[in-house]
Amino acid sequence: MTRQEIKDYIVENMPEVNGAQEFVEDYTGYICDAISELADNQVDIYDSELIKWAGEGNVEYVNDAISEFGWDGCGSDFIKAIQMGQFLYYERDLYDHLDTLILLDALQYVCSNYENLDIDEELDINDFVSEIEDRVSIIDNNDTFDDIEEKVDEYFEELAEEKEEELEEGEVK
Repeated sequence: MTRQEIKDYIVENMPEVNGAQEFVEDYTGYICDAISELADNQVDIYDSELIKWAGEGNVEYVNDAISEFGWDGCGSDFIKAIQMGQFLYYERDLYDHLDTLILLDALQYVCSNYENLDIDEELDINDFVSEIEDRVSIIDNNDTFDDIEEKVDEYFEELAEEKEEELEEGEVK
């Protein structure tokens, strides 16, 4: 397996979610903070765009925003209520794809930090991805991007230990 195979996997499996690429490439800190910031960055600022968005079948998100934050929480302003609805829409979309985004972030970390991938060349990309996915499956939005990196590092440390043990066993025989 090569680094290019991992990069190709990331590209092929990137969900079509606004902010997905930025999540995988640009964020540190708490995952929930990244999601909130990404969702906030997607909200339109022009009234005409907001009204158009609401009219495209997204009124339910505006209603959800008013229910969740209250009319006063939306600034007692219809445009602000639409913005809050749009924020909820993008935030929910990111959360709906959170497991995939965490996995892709882990794979991006591998590509960026393990330049000389010392992985068995016969290891199948799908098996590798499955192993990383298992390790990061306990990560959620209340964890940090460092937690993702820790799980990846643990995997590579275990691989190195296994190879060292295999070498030692080979020398003993």
